Amino acid sequence: MIKRRSEIQKGFTLPEVIITAGVFLLFVLSLLGLLIIGLRYFRMADADVAAQQNCREILDVIGNELRQSAPCPDPGQGTNAARGYLGITPTVGSTSVLYPNKNNTTSNYIEFTEPNYANFDPTATDFDRTNPANYQKVKYYVSGKILKRELTTYTTAGAVSATRTDDVAVSRDGSITLSFTWSSNKVFNVTVTTVEGKKQYTGSMKVFVLVE
Repeated sequence: MIKRRSEIQKGFTLPEVIITAGVFLLFVLSLLGLLIIGLRYFRMADADVAAQQNCREILDVIGNELRQSAPCPDPGQGTNAARGYLGITPTVGSTSVLYPNKNNTTSNYIEFTEPNYANFDPTATDFDRTNPANYQKVKYYVSGKILKRELTTYTTAGAVSATRTDDVAVSRDGSITLSFTWSSNKVFNVTVTTVEGKKQYTGSMKVFVLVE
C-alpha cells in the first residue's frame, strides 16, 4: 500500500539540527554571561559593604575606648620604669596616650593607659593615683590582616602582671591600615583604611582624651 505524501513522517535535517543547536548554545552562553556579570557585581557590592562596615566598627571600637582612657602618673619604682606619661622622654605633659606623642607625632599604632577597674576606686580613702596597679595599658595595632588589641596589667610595684592579646577585626580579602596623629596632649586624629577585594574605604575621627 502506497502512503500519501501527507502521511510520510519527516525528521530534522542535519542543517536544521546544527542551526537549532547553535541557537540554543548562544542562548545558554548569554545566560551564563549575565550570571557571571551578576555575580561579579554582587561580589563588588559585598566587598564595598564589608570594607565600610569593618572601617566603621574599628573606628567605633578604638574611639570609644580611647575616650575612656585616663592618664597614669606612675613615677616608677626601683628597676620598674614609669608606666604612664612620666616615662616618656622628652616629657610630654599629662596625657593618657603614650604613643604617638609630641616627640613622635604620627604612628601606625596607638598605646594609652586606662583605669584597671579591678583596682581603680577613687572613692576609697586609701586610693593612690600613682599606683600602677590602678591602670592598664592598651595597644591597638595591625598584624597581617588582623587588628589586634593588647592589654597589659601591672602590680603595685610596677612589674607586668599579665598580658593578653585579642583579635578585634579581620580583613577577609584585603588589608587594614591604621594612622594616629598627635595634635595636642588631649587631641588625636584617628584614621582607618580598610580594603576588601578592590574596594577601599577610609574613615577618620578626632578624639579628645583626658588630661590632668
